[in-house]
Amino acid sequence: VDVGSAHGNHTLYALMKTPAEKVIAIEPDPNHLKVFEENLALNGMTGSKKLKVISKFAGRSLKDDCITLDSLMPKILFPCFVMMDIEGAEVEALTGAEKFLKQPGCRWLVEIHSYELEKECLKIFRSEGYTARIVDFYWWRFFIPDERPVELSRWIVAYKE
Repeated sequence: VDVGSAHGNHTLYALMKTPAEKVIAIEPDPNHLKVFEENLALNGMTGSKKLKVISKFAGRSLKDDCITLDSLMPKILFPCFVMMDIEGAEVEALTGAEKFLKQPGCRWLVEIHSYELEKECLKIFRSEGYTARIVDFYWWRFFIPDERPVELSRWIVAYKE
């Protein structure tokens, strides 16, 4: 599950380079989705039966423009991997994933951009029995600095057996 798939880089990797039976991409931004569709076409993945694209936000409740990760449960094959990069809305998405978080064999990679957000996400994962750790910045940031105006940029890796 690629939450905040943007241009589809991680989704394409999952489709083309892993044994995943199903890949779900969640991206609400129509501009990103246009580039995502172009990237699918360039890689011969348009119409892939393994792919489900959802053009909504991931949050804590079901609305016209929002889904919860729990609402995806019938479509998910466990064990699964969830990659999330949604620019500050990670706690909202995790709050809408109560049942999802209880599933064994689920692995998470969550990009974080503030210390407060990091603290809240770690609290959620650990309260559900996950082993969670911080992966500091990408190695290439030594050579190519992050130009975005963010407090920090690192990842939480969480898993539960």
